[in-house]
Amino acid sequence: MTRLQSMKCGLIACVVAVASAFVVVAQLSGSNALDTGLEAGDIIRAVDRTALQTTSQFETLVHKLRPGDVLQVERKGKLQYLAFEME
Repeated sequence: MTRLQSMKCGLIACVVAVASAFVVVAQLSGSNALDTGLEAGDIIRAVDRTALQTTSQFETLVHKLRPGDVLQVERKGKLQYLAFEME
């Protein structure tokens, strides 16, 4: 049985850690939110080609994101790569 951790909201979305991935539960809006193209239900597998292991690693990688960096996301069972821009 997979154990869920608490929800974290940050620069790109509100997420819940599940195993070695993060499930997007809500999009963020506003001037501090990054435009990632994420949707609720997306599963973030990697940040800029780095596989995710821990919540602290995920948070560190997200804070280092730059325009053109890529998120590896599973959406409806298919892997996608989303590049984003800062506004």
